[in-house]
Amino acid sequence: MRALLALALALLGCRNQAAQQSPERRCDLAPGENLQARDLHGCNFSEQALNGLNLEGARLDDADLSHANVTSARLVRASLRGTKAIGTDFSGADLSEANLEKVDLSGARLARAKLSGARLVQAGLSAVDLRGADLRGADLQNAYLREADLRDAELDGASFVGAQGLPRVGVKSWLNVVCPDGFKVAAADADCAQHELPMRRAPLKAKH
Repeated sequence: MRALLALALALLGCRNQAAQQSPERRCDLAPGENLQARDLHGCNFSEQALNGLNLEGARLDDADLSHANVTSARLVRASLRGTKAIGTDFSGADLSEANLEKVDLSGARLARAKLSGARLVQAGLSAVDLRGADLRGADLQNAYLREADLRDAELDGASFVGAQGLPRVGVKSWLNVVCPDGFKVAAADADCAQHELPMRRAPLKAKH
């Protein structure tokens, strides 16, 4: 009897452990639902319409937003750490002071997005459209930016220390930008051309 009870408890423990290790779930959102500071970590919103939603302060860590429509959404101070957002459309979205550490934004669109003060450390930003985006004061340390489009983006005070593939075409000004090697641009006519690092392989994509 004791042996059977011990076996049952062990099986229950294994199930609980498996549930904790697989946090991804599908989250259905009701129209007009208040999502401010909502815990949505691990949710699967791939290919869904989240445009215009107020997600200020929401927790979206490890969620899947791949190919979702997040245009003009409000994500101020939201946390998207480790989120998968391949091909996602964030055009015009407000991500000011958001935590986007280790997010995979490969091929995403962030044209005219507000990213001032955002944390994009180790973010995968290959082939990302950042045209006209506000990146003032953003932290892009060790980010991967190969083939990213930074035309007309605002970069004042942004840090690219350790970043790879930093594009130079069409950038309006590099003033006060911290280059990949740590050099801070102090002249209006200077850039990071002589302050880049050797290219390394692209970071591994997050598994979901």
